[in-house]
Amino acid sequence: HHQQLQGKSLERLSRYWQNQFKQKPPLLELPYDKERPRVQTYSGEDVSFHISTVHTTKLRNIASQYQATLFMVLLASVNTLIFHYTGQTDITIGTPTAGREHSDLEDQIGLYLNTVALRTLFSEKNTFSQLLHLVKNVTMEAYAHQQFPFDRLIDQLNIKREASRHPLFDVMIDMLNLLHINDTGKNPINR
Repeated sequence: HHQQLQGKSLERLSRYWQNQFKQKPPLLELPYDKERPRVQTYSGEDVSFHISTVHTTKLRNIASQYQATLFMVLLASVNTLIFHYTGQTDITIGTPTAGREHSDLEDQIGLYLNTVALRTLFSEKNTFSQLLHLVKNVTMEAYAHQQFPFDRLIDQLNIKREASRHPLFDVMIDMLNLLHINDTGKNPINR
């Protein structure tokens, strides 16, 4: 991993991410039910839910129709929801990545986790299918450049840090597909 993050490879990854955030992303202005604390406490809640087989099938059909993944449909849906509450069309959402891009890393023990910031810029006039197409491109490009360490990106962007919020995003999503465990007992996370 360290060998891959040197020289031209590191420069290419760095350029990509700096280009994604050359304009500082706007703060997410979600409606809050109480005043934001001066120092972020991380005392929020996790929201987990089960999607029925019928709805999962419909979502998979949408993903298939647009040659996207179920995760991309979820991300486009969350962007739509955030737009509904904020009216914002420049939305950055964080997601964890496994950090195991190379097949030699699949069976190793250890945490290779990295965070990727998925920034989607769209128009309020976009249809859901247009938004899904944008999200698909954003996601595929971000995953192609996911090796760049997130903490290094934050340092390079030189964003003034506020103790009350994350420097790039206030919403983070992940999708764990527990129903598709293969015969080796491994859970291939479907993105």
